[in-house]
Amino acid sequence: MKMRFRTKLAIAFLIVGLLPVLLLGYLNYRHAYNILNKQAIDQLLSLRNDRKVQLQDFFKHLRLNLEMLGDHRLFKDVLTDYLVAYNKGGIAGEEFKSIDKKHHKRCVEICEKYGYEDMLFVDNEGDVLITVKKGKDWGTNLINGIYSDTNLAECFKNAKSGTSLVDFKEYPPSGRPAAFIGTAMIRREARKGFEAGDRLGVLIIRIPVNQINAILLRDEWLGKTGEAYVAGKDMLMRSDSNFLKESAVLKVKTEAVLAGEVIEGRAGYKDKQTDYRGIPAAIAYGPAEIKGLDWFIVVKKDFNEIIKPMKTLRNQNLTVGLLVVVAVLMSNFLLVTGLRRPIRRIKDAADKISTGDLDIRLLEYPGGEIGELSKSINKMAQNLMKSREKIEDYSRSLENKVKLRTEALMKKNQALEQSNNTQRAHSEIVMTLNSELEIEPLLINAIGKIASHTDSQLGVIYLYEEETKDLRPVSAYGIDKEPGEYTFKFGHGLPGQTALERKMILVTDVPENYFRISSGSIEGLPKNVVCMPIVFQNQLMGILELASIHDYSSRDLKFLNVVVSQLGISINNSLIYLRIQEIADELKDKNDLLTAQSEELQTQNEELQSQSEELQAQSQELQSQNEELKTQSEELTAQKNEIEEQSQRVKEASR
Repeated sequence: MKMRFRTKLAIAFLIVGLLPVLLLGYLNYRHAYNILNKQAIDQLLSLRNDRKVQLQDFFKHLRLNLEMLGDHRLFKDVLTDYLVAYNKGGIAGEEFKSIDKKHHKRCVEICEKYGYEDMLFVDNEGDVLITVKKGKDWGTNLINGIYSDTNLAECFKNAKSGTSLVDFKEYPPSGRPAAFIGTAMIRREARKGFEAGDRLGVLIIRIPVNQINAILLRDEWLGKTGEAYVAGKDMLMRSDSNFLKESAVLKVKTEAVLAGEVIEGRAGYKDKQTDYRGIPAAIAYGPAEIKGLDWFIVVKKDFNEIIKPMKTLRNQNLTVGLLVVVAVLMSNFLLVTGLRRPIRRIKDAADKISTGDLDIRLLEYPGGEIGELSKSINKMAQNLMKSREKIEDYSRSLENKVKLRTEALMKKNQALEQSNNTQRAHSEIVMTLNSELEIEPLLINAIGKIASHTDSQLGVIYLYEEETKDLRPVSAYGIDKEPGEYTFKFGHGLPGQTALERKMILVTDVPENYFRISSGSIEGLPKNVVCMPIVFQNQLMGILELASIHDYSSRDLKFLNVVVSQLGISINNSLIYLRIQEIADELKDKNDLLTAQSEELQTQNEELQSQSEELQAQSQELQSQNEELKTQSEELTAQKNEIEEQSQRVKEASR
């Protein structure tokens, strides 16, 4: 059965008109799909790396803060008081209760300041002497007590000679999972019965899971269905989920498809995988690389949210295609069967449109079916061109969005890096200040690090002397004059004016007679000079003066404000330490004088005792002589009596 020409023409026109639209729509759809898919992959991988770096920084700062707290001399003195009181009467003793009442509030403030869930101190025998929460674990023993098999006991045992970090496990005293980090506390000097080098015990922090959640669950770039979490090799979550009301820690198993990748320690991307909720999702994963923890990090987003723009584009293409089909079918009713030449021209135009040449236009014949069809073909070409322009504009818009988001992530990474550098420099300066008690070595070490971080070529720290009311330079950086050759009174020079006003002075037009920079690569006057007062509790301690050939940024000035506050604390501590040394020397001199006087009195007592013994010997000798004389006297008396008797007898005989 032969097909009618009208039918053939309608079918041919439908195919010729619809095929280019479908092909062009499909090609543009695939192009947009690839762009969006690549954007989703890059975004998830970038978010994974961003959360990973922030999580690593969190644990680095947690470890650093714990080690600094564990090495703080005043905090070790507090724990020494606890140990001494505990050794005398245990936790129930009155002295221990008095010490706990005195210092427990400070421990709570430290815990709240850093956001720790709990802070514990365990002595060398495993007794839990301090716990901020004062839960069921307070007063127990981690070696042979009821909690000796918990990860708290594991942290204590592993931290005997350093810092130990243990993973989440169920913790009976709190009734929920907990992770701990601990460090050994060593005395650096002899005090209260402890010698230098003695280990006081272990300081343990209960890791705050809410801070881990704050890093991972930020809404930035995650969209409506995105989330990030960490899990262990047992595939159990170590952080909470955006989509669960209860805590997911050690309760929810992550995607099973990642098990092999996690065991091998690989990082990568999984497209359209069923997540732990049973919903298709795109997943970026990789090892968290945190020292002491075998965790991996997962960033995922629901697949439907990722392909939503693709569905919108697909629907637009289908709408355009449907309009084309309607236009072709309507044109078919208006065709004139016998006009082959116009039809051929229309066919040729359709062929060109099918090859992508949308600039073709037909001569619009006035009236009739051919004229209407020509108009429809021209309109179809225009619509296709508009659709292509829309698709191209949409593609360019997507590319611009990807570019803007990439630039935003790069800026954020740069800001994070600058923040980390500033934090690292502050930590180095704090460690330098805490590692020295002698004031001059302390300030000499500090000025170099401060000048280096702020890119200063000159630096001086002046110490305020209360007796002379002078500002005396103690440490200098990059200055050819010897510290001590020049001093300042209040109101004299930039240092004196800064001391008088008690506020920062920044000079950008430095006079020619100011400090001169001279080195192998730099020769000339500084461009900027900044002087900052060093104050502790409203008391002037000194002045920090820096000079540079570069401008000081607001970040440098904020950094210096933090540093001078720490300098004030350290200088005050050093002055207290110096006064204690002077008092100790005075006490030693007095003790030496008392010892000499005691020895002299002992010598005099020995001489008096010797004289007393000599007098006693003489007395005994005199007593002996008296007895001899008495005996002789008695003998003489007897002889006298005998002579008298003989004389009497002679007289009587002579009568």
